[in-house]
Amino acid sequence: MGFDDLGGTSAPGEGLPGRTAEPARAPLEGPAGVLTVESTGPWLIFRDARPQPVPALDWRPRDARPLTPDLRRFRAPARRRLAALALAVAVVLGGPLLYSWARPAVASWLRGERDAWGNPRYEPPHRIPRAAVARIDMEQVNADLIPTWVIALGHSRRDGTRAEAAVAYGDLRIALGPDVNLITLFDELDTLLREDAFEGASRIDYLLWAYNQYLDRNGIPWRLEANLRMRRGRPPVLSTRTYRVLSDLRSVDDGRLRLVRRADGTNVTEGFLGHTPRRDEGALVMVDRVLDFAVHNLWPALHPGLDGRLDDMQRSFAPFVRAEAYAALTREQYKLLGETAVDQMALIEVAASIHARHACGSGFWVWGLPYNGLPLEDRLALRDGLERSVDAACPEVTRDEAARMIGASERLGVAAGLERGLEALATWAARGIALHELQHVTDGESIACEGGCPEDEETMAEVSAYLTSFASPEVGYAALLQACAQSLAGGAGPADRALTFIERRLLPAGCTGAPPADLHERAERLTSSLFVHRRRAVLPDAFPQAVPLLTRQDRPAYAGLP
Repeated sequence: MGFDDLGGTSAPGEGLPGRTAEPARAPLEGPAGVLTVESTGPWLIFRDARPQPVPALDWRPRDARPLTPDLRRFRAPARRRLAALALAVAVVLGGPLLYSWARPAVASWLRGERDAWGNPRYEPPHRIPRAAVARIDMEQVNADLIPTWVIALGHSRRDGTRAEAAVAYGDLRIALGPDVNLITLFDELDTLLREDAFEGASRIDYLLWAYNQYLDRNGIPWRLEANLRMRRGRPPVLSTRTYRVLSDLRSVDDGRLRLVRRADGTNVTEGFLGHTPRRDEGALVMVDRVLDFAVHNLWPALHPGLDGRLDDMQRSFAPFVRAEAYAALTREQYKLLGETAVDQMALIEVAASIHARHACGSGFWVWGLPYNGLPLEDRLALRDGLERSVDAACPEVTRDEAARMIGASERLGVAAGLERGLEALATWAARGIALHELQHVTDGESIACEGGCPEDEETMAEVSAYLTSFASPEVGYAALLQACAQSLAGGAGPADRALTFIERRLLPAGCTGAPPADLHERAERLTSSLFVHRRRAVLPDAFPQAVPLLTRQDRPAYAGLP
């Protein structure tokens, strides 16, 4: 959590730790599925991802009347000559366009970077012993050095100075020293990002994919993803997100599922809780993003006495969420989270009260509420805001707000077992996201619908994935609450259209009304009517009860309010 005035946010992608930025949500994905591209100007099309349209000749005889046999024989040589001429013209006109489109793909194939079906492949040019790769501090590389280098590149494009970027890349290169394969990949990445990220977007996507493949092949539990933002009249901005792989699992039908946690401290937040980059790479669930949802939407719902203080949607879902959570958590975890929900609710309410005074001119901002209350530096910032607010018509913080936040923080900070309980809550909620993403993997590139489905395939794929998670007796209501909460945030993408489609059939009162008591059965029946021959995704047997997400630390004592 942090405090700042409203003018203190950084531009998206510039990497100030701990700040909220625009979601890394992009309309176009690269051929290798690692780099996403977002543009405020003309769409950027990956040249080896989509063929450009080639003009076609549409020739018909002037006289469309049926020909007699004699006339047909008479006109046949002329027709063949004209067809040959048309073919020659098509080759002359379309050949350069076809060559322009195919050249990058052919070049990739000749370099051994694509197979015969156009899928990316990577064969390291050098044989490096695993022991040498193991000497690299991958946490430093992924959590610190790569983000620092990318941020420095952004500064160099903005300021026209290259010294900072050169130093940052030098540090990264030194850290990668034991492995010449990684140095080769990043040397080319550095050149492309310094020279023309727009023209090199497809190649950047491939190199990022190759890096992830190399880590995977060597059993290194890290992943790198990126977003390239194109803004009219400004240089491209690349932002990266690095993840630690917490669990790498296989379902019974060999669908791959990875639970990952964000490792870098940059200001880019994902606009999703899970995604499927490529079907052959399996599904990814961002468990720390699920933790945010669980802390703010599920935890307060575990205390029945707080129902009257929840918003309409949370209140309607609360009894059903409690029933699912009670079955998923241990009795001790459920009891602890129910008791501490009161203090978490106090933090949420006070933050909302502080933000409501932005309308009258207050510049005080609460940057993300931590699960265990305010750390010492934030309590001091709260005290400073209180001192500045004495006799103010529009106070930054009131004494009552400060007292409630600090009191709740003191109690949450000493609640034994709270971290493990919240990790179990988030990992349980992640089961719904995992089912959703695994269904995408199981469905593959297309899914057969028996009728009555949405017209576009992307929306239909989301309907299939949502229904699998909603039909789960273990987590169906929590998954529906998450989908409804995300939908109410606004959007018109395939997931939003899919939820609208399902809402009309499963939720008579909509997302803000009471969900049906037989949600799981309704979702099952709707699935059976739409997708008769579809295979249902199932979670791996080894899906964990809890994954490590939170740092255990002792807090210094706080002297109190002035």
